[in-house]
Amino acid sequence: LAGGALLCGPGDGKLYALSAETGKLLWQTDHSAAWQYLRQLHVDGDVLVAGSYKEKLFGISVRDGKILWEFNAGNFINSHHVADGAAYLWSPTGWIYALDAASGKVRWRAQTTDYDDTAGNWGPLMAELVTLGGTLLALDMRDELHILDLHSGKEIRRGRLPSPVRHAVLPIAGGLAFPAMDGR
Repeated sequence: LAGGALLCGPGDGKLYALSAETGKLLWQTDHSAAWQYLRQLHVDGDVLVAGSYKEKLFGISVRDGKILWEFNAGNFINSHHVADGAAYLWSPTGWIYALDAASGKVRWRAQTTDYDDTAGNWGPLMAELVTLGGTLLALDMRDELHILDLHSGKEIRRGRLPSPVRHAVLPIAGGLAFPAMDGR
């Protein structure tokens, strides 16, 4: 939802803006050649930040659907998060990026793996990235939580969770919750 418009990317390669009040079509745009379909639509001001199946993250004008910027992530967009003027994403190429949501320019990047089996390599990320109190939280598939400084991308802390979890980080009052695989 952006102002009075409901933005929809139903998987046909088009992006639609509908009046939130009446459902009337405000505009539509077809960029199916560029993105096939869009995933995870997030609005920051006048910019829709959306991932694509074709390796790119897009910044799109909420006013008319014009592509403002695109960022090649090196693989399909699996996890991205938008907060306070920035878009954060993990690329399976081994990096987490922080992009300026208005311009698409890289603010910082942090290496998660160099694919040489050194001790610092992270597991793949499937959980959504989460911002909380000046940090970026990234849960990898080895049940290790990585906490990065939101402004520099530097890893502040990491820790393995005590038991396997479904891949989600859920901020709650006073802490974090993780849905356990055993249902607890």
